[in-house]
Amino acid sequence: MNLHGASKSSGIISMACLNLPSDIRYKPENMYLAGIIPCPKQPSLEHLNHYIQPLINDMVDSWECSIKFSNTACFPTGRLTCSAIALAVCDLPAARHLASLTGTGSHFYCSTCNCYHKTMYSRVDFDSWEPHDKDELWKFAEQWRDAATTSEQEKLFKAHSVCYSELRCLPYWDPSCQLVINPMHCILEGLVQHHSRSLLSLTMATTSSSSSSSSSSSPPAFSCDLGEMPPGMTSKELTQVAAIHTFLVIQVPSDDEDLEKLRKNLSHKNTGPLKFVCKAL
Repeated sequence: MNLHGASKSSGIISMACLNLPSDIRYKPENMYLAGIIPCPKQPSLEHLNHYIQPLINDMVDSWECSIKFSNTACFPTGRLTCSAIALAVCDLPAARHLASLTGTGSHFYCSTCNCYHKTMYSRVDFDSWEPHDKDELWKFAEQWRDAATTSEQEKLFKAHSVCYSELRCLPYWDPSCQLVINPMHCILEGLVQHHSRSLLSLTMATTSSSSSSSSSSSPPAFSCDLGEMPPGMTSKELTQVAAIHTFLVIQVPSDDEDLEKLRKNLSHKNTGPLKFVCKAL
């Protein structure tokens, strides 16, 4: 398997009626194509709002004001209905994009709970995971929307990982439970792909790869929870903590060359992050 990234990106916004039986719900003739996001590049977080705004406006009216159908198969004299977006089902990058959340590579890697920092990827103490407070998320999103300058928006986005989304107009919308990663991308193209390529090492070597780079993509040799990040650390220091964590848990051959490379990598890090990691270990 050779890996090649997509050179162009396009997408669709489609809807399925959950009142239909499951065997016909997702047939093309029963789907509603609400919009097309053209290539070659996907829109930025805030520009995606222009594509979903017409649909959201219709869904707000349908929820708050209702829609009167003059007649239906079961109600010849007409029927008053309300409609809502029950779930938004996407792959992981699109889900973060739609909800105007930062990407999965950031320290705010979960859209459901408050788990923070990339060194916490291996956490399994799910009893202590706290779900996001949607009101707090919307407060941060509105602060971003009302910021006077672009630099102020960037600071707010860096601090809270969220910017304004048109989904905020839906009074019932809660990204922590209505944002769903579809099984095909999550399992087949996510977990199974990771297991095959990384754990079983089935990815073919390419001309741009080498034995030294393959060790950095190998699964970690062990799991290590560094605990909560200390207050007062800068974003650069937090990034260095994640890098130091990665250096220390990856599989390293026992030859002198690789150990010397590890020593050099660690020597380039600041004293503060190194001290924190040493104490945490």
